[in-house]
Amino acid sequence: MKPILKLLLSGILLVAAMAAGPASASTIFVNYTGVVTEVNNTNAVSGYSVGQSITGKMILSLPDTPQRSYLSGVPFFDAYNGSGSSAINGSTISGFGSVDNRSLSGFASLSFGVSETIGSVQYAESIYFEGHGAIPLLGSLQALPTDLASIKSYLQNSPYSLIGQIFANAPGMHVFDVHWDVTSVDVAGAPIPASLPLFVAALAMLGFIGRRRLRREGVPQLFRPDRPIAPRSV
Repeated sequence: MKPILKLLLSGILLVAAMAAGPASASTIFVNYTGVVTEVNNTNAVSGYSVGQSITGKMILSLPDTPQRSYLSGVPFFDAYNGSGSSAINGSTISGFGSVDNRSLSGFASLSFGVSETIGSVQYAESIYFEGHGAIPLLGSLQALPTDLASIKSYLQNSPYSLIGQIFANAPGMHVFDVHWDVTSVDVAGAPIPASLPLFVAALAMLGFIGRRRLRREGVPQLFRPDRPIAPRSV
């Protein structure tokens, strides 16, 4: 096999290995709608009223593998902690992002959240789904339910909380909170390959090897990638 064909084949095999590689992190997009059920301390928050329809969006960048907690040797809580941002009703929060998954005897939950501290005030937004029954933990972001129907199915079709909230707290005081019933959810993910940096480095190495081979084999200047093509006079 010619050297250049070997080089191309190596590149193809590397790309194939990359495509089959595991995902170490994910960007999760969560879009939802809801109806406001409660607004507390309207002097500190505006733009919300009971019965109002709202829409929100979260973007979460999280590790695919959770931090797992155990109770008497049994896994009961998975936390996927990273960064995130949210937008709801014209307001934005950007900072800490998370997905939490709990499962105990007779109780299971799944939640998405973003929080940010500005000065001495902490702002947080979350949507929270809770149901009955001991349900296996998801174990990976790749297993996340993708809509409200699949969330209900994960909770064994016995949910009793499908809610969202945004609130603000300061040292020694509660600033405001707004609650709503979640009416729809759309969850989409974009996995980031764990070997992406290796892939970029391998491409650079392939280019370097190709250049050296071209120089060694005396390729004419017209096809030399390391030299500009001289303009021709007419």
